Amino acid sequence: MVLTEGENVVGIDFTLVKAGVITGKILDAEGRPVVEERLNLIAVDSNSQNVRSQILDFRTDDRGVYRIFGLPAGRYKVAVGQDVRLGALGGGRPRRPYRQTFHPDAADSSQAAIVEVLEGGETSGIDITVGSILEGHTASGRIIDGRTEQPLANVRLGVASRMENRDYGYLPVRSLSSSRGEFKIEGLPPGRYSLVIAPQGENDRFADPVLFEVVDRDVENLIIKTSKGASLTGVVVLEGSNDKALLARLYRLRLNVYVQGGPPEFPHGVQLQLILTGVFV
Repeated sequence: MVLTEGENVVGIDFTLVKAGVITGKILDAEGRPVVEERLNLIAVDSNSQNVRSQILDFRTDDRGVYRIFGLPAGRYKVAVGQDVRLGALGGGRPRRPYRQTFHPDAADSSQAAIVEVLEGGETSGIDITVGSILEGHTASGRIIDGRTEQPLANVRLGVASRMENRDYGYLPVRSLSSSRGEFKIEGLPPGRYSLVIAPQGENDRFADPVLFEVVDRDVENLIIKTSKGASLTGVVVLEGSNDKALLARLYRLRLNVYVQGGPPEFPHGVQLQLILTGVFV
């Protein structure tokens, strides 16, 4: 909607409808409840084709019971566990994940049962018995200065899962390089990954992402070479106003810098913090 100066628009009404609910229980192969497991919901069309996948912030309780609410009426597939094509996605403390399983006990999305959700209705008994736990592996290597090839200590690294040549989500694992520049990241299930340098505060070093794949064994001898980053300077000008209160809001203004036209594996953006000093009059 676009409004012009002085325009008055009325009749912007909304009709609210009651949302639906899906409930069920998640058990392991021994019949024990799976606790604190995140749900994955996939919307499907009338031909049972996947339309949209969502990793939800709904988890099982200490009985393995879950309740997903706030859903629009429609047809869904419900899953838990990690898709091995994506590696280890998700938040919280890193742990060995279960292999992705769809309701009721299907390992593949095409074999999943369709869950119908009605407006204002509750669909219960959508239980899942999870598959096997994915075996975790280790990725290790060194981080060095790209010019001197000397090891760099105390550099924090991050890992992102990759799919279709792009980063799909960052893992809740971090690694700090040792005094010899060595690092080790544990608990990685099979998948494709991107290894990056995490923001280093005042450190101006950067490195291109290092891509690697975990199949059925540990990955060793990864090398990250850093370079000295460039600097951007400038002046922020507030046009058409000398309001001191508004000028004061520019203090510690954050700027985002994005790379245009770079290769797909290049980081999408870097967040900078602009510190304004001086006296506004």
